Amino acid sequence: MFDEDQGCPHSRRALARQDGTPAPHFCTNPIDALELPQASMQTFTFHGWLIVEVFTDAGHIGIGNAALAPQVTKQAIDLYLKPLLMGQDPWDTEFLWQHMYRKTMAFGRKGIGMAAISAVDIALWDILGKAAKQPVYRLLGGKTKRRSPVYASRLYSVELNALAAEAKRYKDDGYSAMIFSGWVYVVPGAGIEPARPVKDSGF
Repeated sequence: MFDEDQGCPHSRRALARQDGTPAPHFCTNPIDALELPQASMQTFTFHGWLIVEVFTDAGHIGIGNAALAPQVTKQAIDLYLKPLLMGQDPWDTEFLWQHMYRKTMAFGRKGIGMAAISAVDIALWDILGKAAKQPVYRLLGGKTKRRSPVYASRLYSVELNALAAEAKRYKDDGYSAMIFSGWVYVVPGAGIEPARPVKDSGF
């Protein structure tokens, strides 16, 4: 099952110089050297998501997910991983992970292969949590502290005023930290400070 993100209302293309080359912007990166459609690495609207469901004979349904290349990841799961999982005990998570890893080793160990394994592994742990009626963190060893700090993770390539407004929303929601989720490359001498709007929002 696929859910394609159709775009961000705040995204925009970099302005071009008179010679036609892209002008530096706060998220200038090597992708700017190419003429790309609007849905590109700059805007992060190229994302697609794959939802993986693993069914057990006990009636549990484990849900996992993968991003970036859902169609190819689905093929890897259907062709290489699904045959290994059919009829297996979902509680044998270590054995199943190792089997999937070795089955995809020739082309895997990173990228699509690991994305596929990760999606299935998440679904298997979801099954275990539902079967045990326990949160998965308990199955993974339990809590180590009473409270855990969290941060806001988004702040993609948007116009700087919109970036500042987004940062302020996170601050107003109670977050005490945030990270830029895109790759930020600043051109020396361009006078562009991508973190300034965030700092001005009160962080």
